[in-house]
Amino acid sequence: MVSLKYTITKEDYINFYTHVMWDAGDKKKARAKSILKQVGFVALFIAVYYFAGGFRFLNTVSVIIISLMFATSLMPLLGGRSAVRSQAEDIADDPENASVFTDNIFTASEAGTEVKTNVSDIKYTWSAIKRKTETPAYFFLFLNAIHALIIPKRAFAGKKEEEEFKGLLTRYLSLEADIKEDIDAGE
Repeated sequence: MVSLKYTITKEDYINFYTHVMWDAGDKKKARAKSILKQVGFVALFIAVYYFAGGFRFLNTVSVIIISLMFATSLMPLLGGRSAVRSQAEDIADDPENASVFTDNIFTASEAGTEVKTNVSDIKYTWSAIKRKTETPAYFFLFLNAIHALIIPKRAFAGKKEEEEFKGLLTRYLSLEADIKEDIDAGE
């Protein structure tokens, strides 16, 4: 059995939200497809412009327009992650979400997990966990596509306790939760 005491900080939540909405493997694929579509549209426009003879009259304005089109198609790469972090900060700063940032007593055992706070006491069987993700600073145990138990690694007393927790995950999580985590981590 592993028992941890920790508080979810606003930074923990922001890191979780950013991971789910931007960093996770499935999100990277979707972003890449979207950007490729946008760049493809610009390339198609330039090809039509070229074959229509538009480059015969190439001038500074045409070059600026084409450059702006390419730049706007690549904008999601430049500011997307910071926009997601900003959304997470807004959510974390909302007073109605204050209960997320309370003291937690998290227990993992053969029976499952339990999370006690000053406003709740929730038990989950291992089958309730649909996916796990491990980052350098966290374990995220997903209960569905967007809701997860956030377990900061700083809560572990040491490597031995962290390894014991990983052993419980290996023993009791479904193979599907493990496979999904490996697929997402590899992208």
